[in-house]
Amino acid sequence: MIGAEKRIAGLEAELEEVYRSITKLTNELASKNETLEHANRTIRRQQEQLIEGERLKVMSQMAGAAAHELNQPLTAVLGYGELLTMQQDCPPEVRKTADQILKSAGRIRDVVREMQRIHRYETEPYIGDVSIIRFDQNYRVLIIEDEDEFVGTLKCMLAPYREHLTLDHAKQCAEAEKKLADETYDLVLADYQLPDGTALELLAKLGSDDRLPPFILITGRGSEALAIESVHKGVYDYLPKVGFESGSLSRTIWSTLERVRLEREVRAAREQMAELATRDRLTGLVNRRYLMEALALQATSARRYGHALTLCMLDIDQFKQVNCRYGYDTGDKVLQTAASLLCETVRTTDTIGRCGGDEFLIILTDTDFEEIRSLAEQLRERMAAETHTSADGTIFKVTCSMGLAEYCDAIEDSGLLVKLAEDALRLAKNGGYNKVCVADLMAT
Repeated sequence: MIGAEKRIAGLEAELEEVYRSITKLTNELASKNETLEHANRTIRRQQEQLIEGERLKVMSQMAGAAAHELNQPLTAVLGYGELLTMQQDCPPEVRKTADQILKSAGRIRDVVREMQRIHRYETEPYIGDVSIIRFDQNYRVLIIEDEDEFVGTLKCMLAPYREHLTLDHAKQCAEAEKKLADETYDLVLADYQLPDGTALELLAKLGSDDRLPPFILITGRGSEALAIESVHKGVYDYLPKVGFESGSLSRTIWSTLERVRLEREVRAAREQMAELATRDRLTGLVNRRYLMEALALQATSARRYGHALTLCMLDIDQFKQVNCRYGYDTGDKVLQTAASLLCETVRTTDTIGRCGGDEFLIILTDTDFEEIRSLAEQLRERMAAETHTSADGTIFKVTCSMGLAEYCDAIEDSGLLVKLAEDALRLAKNGGYNKVCVADLMAT
């Protein structure tokens, strides 16, 4: 009997322990659930604020007025409204209307301030040609400062922006140099005078690396001469410690990040413009302008140093019928396939480009002419064997014709070499298509 009671007591103790464990887990789950709910509410609030901010920005852009452009007339409205309310003989009805105008202008002013604080979100590549906006975008900021008290001041000033700024700290140039080499930062806040050098010396040592983040100099040794020197040496902005306050700091940070973003976009636009000036968008090959410049250089080299130079002009046979029968989208795919075959067949040291329409040009250098004829025949056969599929599933094939022109001393300029290749191509087409013909200099 006593043994049974002991077993029951043991079971009750185990049950009590299980109950306590379950209670503890329940409380932990409730706490985690509350944390998740809070995080979800925060995310939803942030998304709503972001969407509202972007909506205000778009509205401003559609109206053709940026926030700073609204400030001047808004200030005038507020001034006139206050003047009305200050007049002693102002009728009650007018004073009431003026008060309503001031209230409305005040709300507009708040909206303008929100528009000025709108964060410029950048896109990043996703899948294929798709880009996405990162709403959780965060900037990493490196503070280079040896005074812990001032570092604490900076962190307090930037506390309202902790959702978008991650702060790191280095006390001297050597430590900062290592951090900048090992990690990626979007911005540097640097004191001028550091224990092992100056911020300008550090910037000079780092060199003109495109990956280097922008520097904002903060110094107690403020002077116009130092400010000018800093800007000349690559500092983006300059803040004296005298009169230092959070408003000027945050404005400087966001304006610097925005400036860097705009500079990056300008560089990308210039690169794209340069690419468009020399590349054919459909095939990715160089365009006629680039080809003619490259050919002129190669012809000069061939004339001066006796290098071998051959021009091959290729045209897809009856390409207009492909477009008419299967559509332009299918025609574009045929051109892209032809470009791929050319790149696979021809050496990387040779220049391949699209002259326009269905015509391609290949500049071949330092190669025996008989080898080029063999290569051209091989390319013609590959083109003829390739199958294409239209949008409605029809499978078809196309052929190509080619004209070869070899440079010699009798050819005075690259323009004549192009004409010879065109004549040879015309001969191939007139001879029934799907042929390779060689130019005859004596026939010109």
